[in-house]
Amino acid sequence: SDSSDGWTPETAKGTLAGVMALARAGDVVIALPGTYADGSMIQETPIVACTPTLRSRVVVPEGVRLVARDGAVATAIVGEAGTGEKGMGEGAMRGVFLCAHAELEGFTVRDGHTDSVNVEDDNNNGGGVLADSTATVRDCVIRDCTSPRGAGSRNGRYVRCRFENN
Repeated sequence: SDSSDGWTPETAKGTLAGVMALARAGDVVIALPGTYADGSMIQETPIVACTPTLRSRVVVPEGVRLVARDGAVATAIVGEAGTGEKGMGEGAMRGVFLCAHAELEGFTVRDGHTDSVNVEDDNNNGGGVLADSTATVRDCVIRDCTSPRGAGSRNGRYVRCRFENN
């Protein structure tokens, strides 16, 4: 439950959004195996000079490291399709937004989508992952995501990641 304190496996938060709301620079957050398809966040720090409003399943705050304990086979972050073509459009949700110096490790990020197709801003970049240029993604699988620009990902550094069907 997101009303839990999140300090032990027995009192884990129910959503990644719940724990990320408490995370601060220097924290390492360990996600237990499972499919994270509930909760949403809106990034507060734009990557480019705009004010993006697209929801993401999880926003990893600056300097926070989010690690899947059992790796990408056992742990998934799932975005949400919108009402338009290929899942883009109103109601769409990106998988992950990574702030400056944030890290994501060992997840499958799937079915992330963006909403805006005709406006040049962060809302139409990176359906799976949109990252600050200083962020790092390791040992992840990013699949089945759509966006007019960077369907699977946009920006950041990717190490040992696999991109499938984006």
